[in-house]
Amino acid sequence: PPSTRGLTVVNNLFLGVSDVALLLRDPAAADIFDYNVFSPSGPVTAEVGRGGAVPLSRFLYGGTMPHTQLKHGVHVVNRDLGRVTGIATVDRGKALEGLQFRGAAPDLGVAER
Repeated sequence: PPSTRGLTVVNNLFLGVSDVALLLRDPAAADIFDYNVFSPSGPVTAEVGRGGAVPLSRFLYGGTMPHTQLKHGVHVVNRDLGRVTGIATVDRGKALEGLQFRGAAPDLGVAER
């Protein structure tokens, strides 16, 4: 919604994304949108603000989300988020207040216990 503010989107795996991978009408709505991995099933776009659709790769390489990656071939083995192939996920995320984790940083795609 137009009144959304303070949005935090970090430490996620977006797998099998098709068409539009990222749609954020108001970039000011997100305080933090980084430390994510997009693994699309084909060509995908990003739509941020009123700039229209651009290839996600071009948007990411523009430096807006320097720790977010576009990585093809990432898979979850047997539906177990502790077993991800195609990218290292351990200690690759961003620490946030109130987010508990083990190691040097949160893992991507999984709530650590």
